[in-house]
Amino acid sequence: MQPDTIKQLIIKHCHDAGISGSAHAFRRTMAKSFLMNGGNAYALQALLGHSDITMTRHYVSLQPADVRHRHETCSPVESLLRYAQKCKDERKMSRE
Repeated sequence: MQPDTIKQLIIKHCHDAGISGSAHAFRRTMAKSFLMNGGNAYALQALLGHSDITMTRHYVSLQPADVRHRHETCSPVESLLRYAQKCKDERKMSRE
């Protein structure tokens, strides 16, 4: 499949769905989604074919809420707190 074919398919599907979009917007959305779902920035760099991580950084602009979300899901402290709550809940259920 040629790059122009992919580009045209994305434009067609966006048009059919009644939304504006482009191959570049799709690529940016994929990049952000990849990171927000736990992907590694260097793996993303390789997926996008960038020789420099700086270019990858230009592709993804994370908002403060995005950074907060990633911190909450990856933070060792948050992980310990979730584990402690899970243990507490299990003890409570076993007593009932």
